Amino acid sequence: MVKVWKIGFGVFLPTALLFSACSFKDYIPTPSFRKDFSTENNFVKNKVPGKDDIYSKFYDLTFSLNFVNNQAQEFGTGWLIDWKGDENKNLSKNKEGQTASQTRSSSEQTTDQDANLFTAYIATNLHVADGLKNDQDYAPYNKDGWGQPYPYQQKTQSFLLGKYTKPNVQLVKTNYEKPEDAVIEQKLKEDSLLFIQTSTLPKTAYAAIDPVNFSYNPTRTNGFWTAGKYNVYNGGNSIGNYADFAVIEVPLVLSNPNDAKIYQEWIRPATQAYKYLGDVEGLFAKKGYRSYIQDFYHLLGYPVTKNTKSEFILGQSQGTVNHMSFSNDESNTTNTITKASLTQQPHKEQSAYVVRESGLPTLTMNVDKYTGAKGTHLVNVDQITDLSLGDGLIDFGGLSRFILQYHNVNYKQFGYGTILWDTNFGGGSSGSAIFNQNKQINSIYFGALVNVTTDRNENVGLGLGQILRAPNTFNSSHEVPYSYDLIFGDVNTTNFYAQFAKKHNTHMWSKIQSTQNGEIGFHKNSKTGQQRH
Repeated sequence: MVKVWKIGFGVFLPTALLFSACSFKDYIPTPSFRKDFSTENNFVKNKVPGKDDIYSKFYDLTFSLNFVNNQAQEFGTGWLIDWKGDENKNLSKNKEGQTASQTRSSSEQTTDQDANLFTAYIATNLHVADGLKNDQDYAPYNKDGWGQPYPYQQKTQSFLLGKYTKPNVQLVKTNYEKPEDAVIEQKLKEDSLLFIQTSTLPKTAYAAIDPVNFSYNPTRTNGFWTAGKYNVYNGGNSIGNYADFAVIEVPLVLSNPNDAKIYQEWIRPATQAYKYLGDVEGLFAKKGYRSYIQDFYHLLGYPVTKNTKSEFILGQSQGTVNHMSFSNDESNTTNTITKASLTQQPHKEQSAYVVRESGLPTLTMNVDKYTGAKGTHLVNVDQITDLSLGDGLIDFGGLSRFILQYHNVNYKQFGYGTILWDTNFGGGSSGSAIFNQNKQINSIYFGALVNVTTDRNENVGLGLGQILRAPNTFNSSHEVPYSYDLIFGDVNTTNFYAQFAKKHNTHMWSKIQSTQNGEIGFHKNSKTGQQRH
């Protein structure tokens, strides 16, 4: 397998940004994947935030994502946005620290109760979710954007969820002579990057493809955007629109030791943090234009960097797969697993790496490691000479070069974005939640601006986010609607996550049904249909 890492977005500038007098539209060309790793040194890394730290609950919510196919390993960051199942179930432990499901023999794990399913929904960027190409995905995501089967080399072979934490795993003998077992034993007592392979491949719950009913044509002289649904087969020079936001569905079979560990040690704390932060009604900000400018911005994610910390991989070995049980009843509507609905992952034996020379995902916060200063603000005219960036908010509808290929089809970015001062997280951090001083998520991080006037493609210290919920106080000068809501929907948004939540009766939908907030409850009485599946 050729290991080419696609680890995030870099947005390249053909002229020096800080001293440019041209417009933002003029010097933003097509975003492209970065294939290097970040070397920034000013951020706090590999430090689990304390319980009273503003970053603490977002640490609980956040994970590193690893998609592997025959061509590449792709890393991104994701965070819990929703779930389905009993988040209060405590998987009991015996004195050896194993979950009850781990201590049963495989022959005992055949009942529907043992095969029950907890489903985590992880938000990330659309360009990160492009790494998921699963033949058993929901339609239309089970084929490429042209309706064709994925080429074999593009198909996702395995998926792992990662976190910087105490590994809490037993020593596994490997085929490596070094590091010695004693060294590994010591490393297992320290905070490390732990990747766990889930028992099955994820699916796509939501992709922000054509969230609004407009198409984009760069050759039109009287306006680039045209009202009406875009058709990939007869679009001519037109292309559809996208926002850099997606949600993947991660099934956890609680009779599988790896899945049980993810649920018990990572997902349950994430659901508790989610509720602490305000649950569905309080977690997702929707503010007016001026409020975004006045906010302070915090970011926690997993950019790929060089560091000396250990990485451990807990794979689906034959022993763990034996703990899975499936129902053959494809009409089964209970919370059990069917063979037809999930793709079992191939075995990946457990292994340990003390140092990976090419870098590994690194827990990083936008906290200055020298001064301790936390967070940042949007870029302003005192820090940059380009007046079109003066308020730190941008309208992607007018930036012709923001084009993304998702599942082999090109789309044009729309919506609004935040430009973060001195928060240039590198590849692998794409998909991180950007949250404000009130601990509300207001946008999702998708890349850093890069200056290509030098041979080194230097990062200029500015990060980019996609705003998830834009109210009517945003006044676009372009044809696309100036309000949208990628999570709960609004009058302009025809494809949004709450449609999936309703169809699958998730935690978010249960809260939407009972809310008195008209904006969050928009879809309760909406006749807007699900656009993608």
